[in-house]
Amino acid sequence: MAVIGAGQVAAADMPASRVAVAVPSGRHVEWLTSQTDASGPEGLTIRHFFLMRDLTEDDDTAMGDMLALCESFALPHLSAVGPQPQQIVISLADRPVVFGTSDPEATQLIAGYAISGERCEEEMF
Repeated sequence: MAVIGAGQVAAADMPASRVAVAVPSGRHVEWLTSQTDASGPEGLTIRHFFLMRDLTEDDDTAMGDMLALCESFALPHLSAVGPQPQQIVISLADRPVVFGTSDPEATQLIAGYAISGERCEEEMF
């Protein structure tokens, strides 16, 4: 998990912005955007940015929700055409933050996942 900003570039095959997404905790989560144009340490990376307004810094429940977002949202949206990403990054924030910028007031949790078939495996940044 790392602390960085949220993105602005929507992927072409993604739903419209601010779509509610179900998570195991039952908390309200909205998909904001996805970014595919910035490689990560493992190569081609797709980043998905979500809003969870009641997010706290030491939020153990949110980590389970992030894994669920990777498996139930990110994996089904992978294109069968073209190069496949080596990593999926899930970002949760309590407010929208522009990718690559800092917002000291924002709480953000970021996790990277390797793709293993139909599962996501958490990786260390």
